[in-house]
Amino acid sequence: LDALVITIAAPKAVVLTGTVTSVSGNVITITGGEGFTRTIDVSSATTYSEGGSATTLSSVIVGSKISADGIVSADQTALDALVITIAAPKAV
Repeated sequence: LDALVITIAAPKAVVLTGTVTSVSGNVITITGGEGFTRTIDVSSATTYSEGGSATTLSSVIVGSKISADGIVSADQTALDALVITIAAPKAV
């Protein structure tokens, strides 16, 4: 009798960082430091913070620098975000 072992890996947590290029409904698009465009899906479960304080999706605007923590979507095309952190603007 041959045994078959199947290992199912838990979804891997991923962090994406970049500059917001668009916000449309529950989808945020960013461009990372390498120039790649990434899609971030948000939901009612996503939490947001800016400067250490809780905020909402409405604070995510084009030009914002964000970090998104989440799980790669089942179809491997987007990040299902759990936490969005908006970077404080740099002092001029």
